[in-house]
Amino acid sequence: MNAQKYPSSIIKKGATLYESIYYIDDNGKAKVETRIYCVRSVQKKRNALSDQPHVNITMKIDGVTWGKRST
Repeated sequence: MNAQKYPSSIIKKGATLYESIYYIDDNGKAKVETRIYCVRSVQKKRNALSDQPHVNITMKIDGVTWGKRST
């Protein structure tokens, strides 16, 4: 997966990232899927020589993540 063009100066916890996938299925029909990722944390790796942060992300899955459990 290629990195999304997102300025490192404004990436923060709670940011939303998107991924679109284009493919052709077995029946010959073109399909497009869009996946949503949420940034869970932004950390600098210990003893890292570069200043680039390490970003932990979670993919949103309907009915599994970010679901309301009770009223």
